[in-house]
Amino acid sequence: MTESDEALLAHSGAGQPVHVLCYRSRSLIEGPADRETSPVGRLIARAAAKNQRLGITGALLFDGGYFAQTLEGDRQAVQALFAEIERDPRHTDVLLAWELDRETRAFPDWGVCRIDLLRPDLRWLARDHAPPPGHTYTDGAIHDLRSMRLLVSVPG
Repeated sequence: MTESDEALLAHSGAGQPVHVLCYRSRSLIEGPADRETSPVGRLIARAAAKNQRLGITGALLFDGGYFAQTLEGDRQAVQALFAEIERDPRHTDVLLAWELDRETRAFPDWGVCRIDLLRPDLRWLARDHAPPPGHTYTDGAIHDLRSMRLLVSVPG
C-alpha cells in the first residue's frame, strides 16, 4: 500500500459518504501556464501534496483564464480547503457551482490532476462527446469533468 493509499484510507471514513464540491474562479496568476515550473504548475504541485495529506482527491481544469476544480473527501476537510481557496489572492470571482455527498469518489486516484483539454485522450471532453471505448472514467468523473468544462467555457 502506497503512502497516498494510506492517507485516503485514513481520511475516507469508511462507510461514510464522500463530500464533493465544484467551483470556478478567475485566475490572477501572470505568466505561462504550460510548464511544471510555471506559477500555475508550482501551484498545482503544492496543492497535490497538500490534498494528499488531507485525504482530498479531485481534478483541476485550467484554461489559462479560469480554474474549475472538483474536490472530494471528508466534509470538514473539503469545506476548510474551499474556505482557504476563497481567500487565496491568486484568483478572484470564486463561484461555488455545486456541493453534494456521494457514496464513492469520482477521482480516487487523483490528488489534483490538471485536466488539459488539448490532450489527445481528452478531446472527447472538449467536444462534449462520450468517452472513447475502454475508458476508465467513473460516471461521477465524467459528470464532474463535463461540469468543469462548462464552467470555464461560460465565464461570468
